[in-house]
Amino acid sequence: MAPQLLRKLPVLFDTIPRAQDRSVALREAARVLKPAARLVLTTWEHDKPSRVVQPSREAVADYRPLIEHAGLEIEVYEESRDWKDRNRAFHEHIIAARSELRIELGDGSADTMMHIARQSLAEIDERRRVFAVARRVVSSTRLLGCL
Repeated sequence: MAPQLLRKLPVLFDTIPRAQDRSVALREAARVLKPAARLVLTTWEHDKPSRVVQPSREAVADYRPLIEHAGLEIEVYEESRDWKDRNRAFHEHIIAARSELRIELGDGSADTMMHIARQSLAEIDERRRVFAVARRVVSSTRLLGCL
């Protein structure tokens, strides 16, 4: 049941920025979709390489060309509403909880979280949080083959 559902409406939640080859990842997502099925994804667009996302990848300022090149037709592509306020509050909360995190997680893990939170806040104006919905393009020759 689950694999069939994933072929109808897969959701990629912040996975594309971490892919070794983003175009290959998007093409594979498009390939496994059923004809005319949709892909939902969230991702981060960056004006320059992120110091937070590791391993470091080339910055992508606009994912639309990669999505379209994968054979997907974009139905929705928008910057998530109020993401900066929510993201800033989240990371500031982590920094404010430093002492509690050290007790709960230990120094090493707490230090890693502090570093990520500070870097994320430093990069907040260099990125955008994007929500997209794209449909697998069905060619007319494929449609004829289905008849």
